[in-house]
Amino acid sequence: DAQEGDDGDESGPRVLGIPWRAYFEEGPSNSGRHVFRSKLMPGKVFTKAHAAMDFAVGRPHRKAAIEARRKGLTHNEIEKLRKAKIAKRERRRAKLRDERKGDGKKHKAAELTAEQIEQRKRKFAAKKARRLARKAAGSTDA
Repeated sequence: DAQEGDDGDESGPRVLGIPWRAYFEEGPSNSGRHVFRSKLMPGKVFTKAHAAMDFAVGRPHRKAAIEARRKGLTHNEIEKLRKAKIAKRERRRAKLRDERKGDGKKHKAAELTAEQIEQRKRKFAAKKARRLARKAAGSTDA
């Protein structure tokens, strides 16, 4: 296992015979800090090498590595699946974004007929009259 203060290079611990760093992607976070992202468990992100190394040799990560090996996935295939998952998420978000843009009030109002617009105006005027009557009744009670 790794020594205290070890930066976790190739001489560090191995997970299923593979150096622990092979399971992590290193790079900057959104805030610019250097982070270690787990390739097997995309939600796991560490800011310290020793924390990532400790996680890599721990039970949850080892189980994920065993599962990946059982499925016959190589590191490149895991990376490909991760990228596909991110691309799918982006497509879904873009679709939702487009749906929200297209179904705005302006879009709906453009499709109304003159009769429907007049009906809505009458309905709103009645609502406004009820509000004013309620406000007037409330101010005389107080």
